Amino acid sequence: MIVGIIVGVGIASFLLTFLVFFVVRRQKRKSNFADEGKQINCTPYISS
Repeated sequence: MIVGIIVGVGIASFLLTFLVFFVVRRQKRKSNFADEGKQINCTPYISS
């Protein structure tokens, strides 16, 4: 019973860590896209 609880907590914490990592990575990718978009939008103004 105790071993089952420990294993359950371990799996839960692992899944939580994976979820947080996945969300952070997605957010980073979104911000990178936003930065690229800003650079692309600014380039014509700078060149002209």
